[in-house]
Amino acid sequence: MAVQRLKPGAQTTIGPWIERGFYYDFATASSSRSSAAAGEGEEASSSSGSSESSSSSSSSTSLTDTDLPLIKKEMQRIIKAKMPFVREEVSFSEAARRIDAAGEPFKREILEGIASKDPTAPITIYHIGEPGGKDSWWDLCAGPHVASTGDINANALDLESVAGAYWRGDEARPQLQRVYGTAWQTKEQLKAYGQLKAEAARRDHRKLGTELDLFSIQVRERDRERGNWSFFSSRREKLRRQKEMEKKTHPPSETSKNKSSSSGRDWPRARALAP
Repeated sequence: MAVQRLKPGAQTTIGPWIERGFYYDFATASSSRSSAAAGEGEEASSSSGSSESSSSSSSSTSLTDTDLPLIKKEMQRIIKAKMPFVREEVSFSEAARRIDAAGEPFKREILEGIASKDPTAPITIYHIGEPGGKDSWWDLCAGPHVASTGDINANALDLESVAGAYWRGDEARPQLQRVYGTAWQTKEQLKAYGQLKAEAARRDHRKLGTELDLFSIQVRERDRERGNWSFFSSRREKLRRQKEMEKKTHPPSETSKNKSSSSGRDWPRARALAP
């Protein structure tokens, strides 16, 4: 709702919750142009997950990280307005009519997917605000939701980043712009989450690896959507050879092997603490 208020040309797709927050994918003029350019002269291949990349465009409907404070501010306005969430069950034909009238082709595809999977499945629309009201907004959604936007703590949410993602995780489909966010019950929980993120970033292997000159990460423009390239450094290879030489020169004793085996029981806990 907040994004379409600020970027009227943006089209909605999906917005699920994830482990530590949520995301919502939008189709914008920027993402449409990126998708068209990527498809020219290149054979598209599908993938099981969403491929992410940084997004940038001078288009007024594109989304960048600089838009996030404005979007967050608009979300807080909606929360303070205490607008009700209203569930409405409609027929397939009525949902299709409304979606087509709103110019939301991705929602139409989702609707058709629901009907093809289970023709008897209920089709629900959730309104924010009274249906038909001046400031109301609706979305095709299974729900459920809280009773009102006022039930959300406006001071315990944050928008984190904008990234790229392919529709349905398929490189042959349109490229979208994904907004990541997080929401908590209290401001203290949000602060604790921020501290956890900062600590994870400090211990990020990509950061430490480059700082310790173990490897370098390079971005090749033609492969930007497919991720970055990592290259091991000569220092890393030297350390690896030294470690192998130490193992040959000083093989572990049976006592140390037993200790190593028993200490392995702590691995799940250590893994949970790793970034």
